[in-house]
This record gives sequence, C-alpha cells and structure tokens, in this order.
Amino acid sequence: MIEDIIDIKCCNKLKGLTPVLKKWTQLVVKYSEHWPADPCYWYNERANIGVLAAAAWQYDHWISIEEYSTKKIRKIPSNRRDGTNFSGRCDLFLASKNGRSQFACEAKQAVQSISNEQIKDEFRLINIAAAAVWEDVSGLNSAEATHRVALTICVPRISIARSKAALNRDLVTEEVCRWLVCAKGIPAAEHGYAFVFPRRTRMLQDEGGKYIFPGVGILIRERLRSQ
Repeated sequence: MIEDIIDIKCCNKLKGLTPVLKKWTQLVVKYSEHWPADPCYWYNERANIGVLAAAAWQYDHWISIEEYSTKKIRKIPSNRRDGTNFSGRCDLFLASKNGRSQFACEAKQAVQSISNEQIKDEFRLINIAAAAVWEDVSGLNSAEATHRVALTICVPRISIARSKAALNRDLVTEEVCRWLVCAKGIPAAEHGYAFVFPRRTRMLQDEGGKYIFPGVGILIRERLRSQ
C-alpha cells in the first residue's frame, strides 16, 4: 500500500518546533485528501506559510501571526547594518504555550526540478532562495524573538518528458526518497527540516501535463544573534 512520506527533524535548540511541524505535515495530508487535484502546497509562499501558521494554532495552545509589522535593521551599502531601525514586516511569528519558545521566521519558496537523470544541480533554486531568506533574517532585530529562523520552502517537481520515473508511481517514490536524502544535507537544513509527500498527490500533474508535484518541504536554519 502506498503511504504518505513524512520526515521531520529539529536540532535540540529548536526541538520545540517539532510537534508544530508534525501538525503541519498532517494538515498538508488532510488538504490533499480533501482536494487531491489541487493541494495547498503547490501554490505560493504565502499559502504554505498559512498552513504552517494554522498548524501552530492547532497544537497545544501555540499561537501564530503572519505578515506582522515590526522594526528591522537598515542595511548600508557596505553590506553591514548601521543599527538604524525602519518599519518592515516579518513573515511569521510562532510562540509556545508558555511563551518561552518564540520563533520569528522569514520565508522564501523555490519550485525546484529534480531528476537523477537530467538535472545537474537539483538544489540551485533552493540554494538561491535559502541565501535570500538568510539575508532577510539578518534584518530582524536581535530581540525580535528567542529564535530568528530562516525557512526555505521547497516544492520539488519531476519533468514528465525528461524522467523515466514520471509516469510510474514506484519510480516516482524512489526518486523522491533519493532526493530527500540529499536535501536533508544541504546548508539550508542545518538546524531542521520537515517533508511531506502525500500518497494521494504523489502523481499530481500540473494543468499542462509537463510536471509532477509530489509534495513539499520546509528547510530550517536559525540565525544566531552574533551572525
């Protein structure tokens, strides 16, 4: 029987996020069960952040807020911060029941083609997004939360024309699992990750029939106050 592929891990300092990420994977699966032809994960960054925010609200009195106004640190041409604050927005704030664990999160999303046969760099677009969000997190005030976190949302896709795996469920699953092993080792996943490939949408094709979109992942990297 085909099963959902779910893989979650956080480092010790961010382990409080683990149950929220687990709830997030459950919500992605739930949505895919309700709408197998139109899952939540193949939309934009904001849609995926919204599901993660919903996961926090559904877990043990956690709270979340999206796109909230805050003060950020201005960057000067020398690529340093001059300490001046300006009004900006942060993508997501999560906080635990007792408020001891707080996560100010910036996010970027990349739709990344993957294939063991054709793609030379299966993480090029993901790495570009990860570098951009890492820079965004550096603009958050060091007192913004107990943790400042860069989230790289990755939506892998498999070309139907270029991959022998594309029209075979077992081969798609093998391709996903192979790619997943590599994805967990890239710098953007230094402090944690969560992946979900729902069984109902494992073979989901776009309207043009060019790609399969089997699932989604979130890569996690904390930016320390000294960085």
